Amino acid sequence: MAAFQEGAADRRRAEVFLAALRAGETVARAAARAGVSTTALYRHRKRNALFAQLMEQAQQAGRQARARDRERRRAPFRAMRYRLVPRDPQEP
Repeated sequence: MAAFQEGAADRRRAEVFLAALRAGETVARAAARAGVSTTALYRHRKRNALFAQLMEQAQQAGRQARARDRERRRAPFRAMRYRLVPRDPQEP
């Protein structure tokens, strides 16, 4: 897997990676989607302050996206119902 350089293809990889992070994917999955190793990503983040800032913003947006998704999938409190059933006195 390649590391980010200054070419157009590498900018496209960075865009794919950041878009995947914004969508709520993990760094490992986003890196795989972009075709870049996580080691190369972290190295690039360490050397490039702008990329580090963009990555942090994308991760924050991804956390918010995951929270919205969890909230959307969560059942409303009133929908959670319990049914009481009699216990069999024979069972321990």
